[in-house]
Amino acid sequence: MYFVQAIANIMSENKYIDDLGVEYDTQADYCNSPNLDFDIIYNYLARGKRTPQNIEEKTWQKGGKQPLRNGGDDISFD
Repeated sequence: MYFVQAIANIMSENKYIDDLGVEYDTQADYCNSPNLDFDIIYNYLARGKRTPQNIEEKTWQKGGKQPLRNGGDDISFD
């Protein structure tokens, strides 16, 4: 649900806006934001839209691309 809201709030007058109302000048700034939920962070990591911000993200990025390589279009979190 949060992912849908995030997509709906992405652009306003050439600025990216998150659910907290924080504005970002570029999509890269938005994707690298610390304010995103972990499921969105890891989806962006797997797709190469986010630069890993810490060791955990670097480790996860290496294995997180596997579901996408196997034909998946999203990474599920329960």
